[in-house]
Amino acid sequence: MYVPKFLNSGELLGALNRLGPEGLFDFLRSDLSPISDFPTELLARIKVVFSDHIRHHFGPEIRSDELSDTIELMWYRGGREALDLGGEFQEHADRIIRFFMFVAHAVRALDNVPDEAIRQIEASSFNMEAIRTMHLDLLRGDHVYVADQFVTRVVRGQGFGHRLAELVRISIGRIALKECRRDLDWVRKQSGTKINHIADWLASAVANEAPWLSNVDERGRAKKLLKFGSLDAMHAEAEKHMKRKLAAEAAAIMAEEETFADDGGEYRIVRLTTPASLDRESDAMRHCVGHGAYDRYLALDDYLLLSLRDKANRPHVTIQVNHGAIVQFFGKANTKPKPEYRAAALRLLEPFGFVFPSKSDGDHRHMIDYGPPIEFPEGNLRDRLWLGPGL
Repeated sequence: MYVPKFLNSGELLGALNRLGPEGLFDFLRSDLSPISDFPTELLARIKVVFSDHIRHHFGPEIRSDELSDTIELMWYRGGREALDLGGEFQEHADRIIRFFMFVAHAVRALDNVPDEAIRQIEASSFNMEAIRTMHLDLLRGDHVYVADQFVTRVVRGQGFGHRLAELVRISIGRIALKECRRDLDWVRKQSGTKINHIADWLASAVANEAPWLSNVDERGRAKKLLKFGSLDAMHAEAEKHMKRKLAAEAAAIMAEEETFADDGGEYRIVRLTTPASLDRESDAMRHCVGHGAYDRYLALDDYLLLSLRDKANRPHVTIQVNHGAIVQFFGKANTKPKPEYRAAALRLLEPFGFVFPSKSDGDHRHMIDYGPPIEFPEGNLRDRLWLGPGL
């Protein structure tokens, strides 16, 4: 992680000493908004506590880094108790904490642009935006900062916890630091898609407790990640992982979906045999065959739940067959399937004697005239050829 550099310019430290702790508070407060509207009494109390906590830093031994650290931690190291925010002032606690953090940041920024900081101190006019702009211009020329910000964006974008953040830093971060040392524009040349793919692979490894995570060096770093010398190599590993994952998922799906009819053409029909396969069909086709709605049919031999698939295994039509009759035939979101899908399904199902009922052209279910009702076993009469509202 990037650690701010401190120049501790003698000229700037002299200017800070001339300000003194009270003067530093007044100077910095003039352009830091978190407490600008506080009651006068509260501002006076904050100034006293602030000054008392940093007074020991002033003098011949003053250092910007030590001053900044003390201000940043002031609330947690006696500042809260010293302010004694009871009653009406308690509601301002969060904003006071933010103020201390802003002031600590301001001291760091002042230290990094000492000439501008001295000019502002002598003019008694603090301009945080001007300091910040000059500071960032300097930081953007620092390969450590650039690499660290790149990793920070990756971590923030993925919502990583601490463990995943560490994996990103020892892999993507290590490579970024090396490349930015040679070319500060390296970050801008990287593919966001590639970075996200690598990050997703790392997230998957943690979520599934990948065995390689436990193979670490003496500093607790996963050895697998230390071997990668480029993002291309990491991306290739992520791709390999994804292909293995998809193959495993495909094998699991094959176990839940039987090929029912396939004549070697553009389409085939699979039989959905488990609740999980119905759920996937339902999600892909945006209808209600899954999630428990049709699970009861899976155990009945005379009921078939089928799916017309293309060569990429994408579903296009969901079909229900009851006792040899096609009773439901729907496209996505229960729409009328395209003619080519109907023709493909008919070609594949005809060898089994499954046909669409006649006089069907005017209805998207392709079922109007059913002929005599189909008789079901005793006790199951309520299930006579009922279409309901669709899958």
